[in-house]
Amino acid sequence: MEIKIKLNGKMVSDDIPADMLLIDFVRAHNCFSVKRGCETSSCGLCTVLLDDQPVLSCSMLAARADGHSVYTLEGLQEEASEFVGCRPRRRAVWLLQPWLCDEHHCFASRKPRSHG
Repeated sequence: MEIKIKLNGKMVSDDIPADMLLIDFVRAHNCFSVKRGCETSSCGLCTVLLDDQPVLSCSMLAARADGHSVYTLEGLQEEASEFVGCRPRRRAVWLLQPWLCDEHHCFASRKPRSHG
């Protein structure tokens, strides 16, 4: 099936299998900030913005994003610079709980900006 998604501000058209997940679609289009983590929609490493709302791309079919706008960290370079220093400063906390605040959780927690 053919889908069209505005990926990071650029229209992308592709012929995909009906069961393709959104995570596989964005990674196939060089958006490698989107990662597979838990495979259970719990960790947030696969978070993307779909029409400025965070969604877990590992649990969403790419076909559901047809005609919509999807942003990854690659498309939000200016906003991504704000993530520097997001991780806990106390190394002991980071070593015990590395998932506490990674870039993807910070990404999901930011209020989206308009990307006209």
